[in-house]
Amino acid sequence: MENGEFENKGAKEIANIRELFGLMGSEGAEKDTKIELMEAILNYLKRKEVSDDINNLEMLAFDKKELENREEVFQDELLALTKGDPDEELGEVVYTAWIKE
Repeated sequence: MENGEFENKGAKEIANIRELFGLMGSEGAEKDTKIELMEAILNYLKRKEVSDDINNLEMLAFDKKELENREEVFQDELLALTKGDPDEELGEVVYTAWIKE
């Protein structure tokens, strides 16, 4: 894949994630939308070689103040990824994707 094609695919991927995140806030957002957004973010992070072992992911709007007290794992033009404490019931670490608009 040529560099231009790779950049175009990345831009489409970012636009898709932002669009899905925008739909999350709308009234009557489908559960499928949340699942599709989560899968898109996980694929994006995998492509960026961030992590393959994220099983518990929250998605929130970007908030710089909230990031100050969090363990940041990754940040780029689309999102910041933070690592939280393990979920009490599941024992899995909770990650948060902070989507930039």
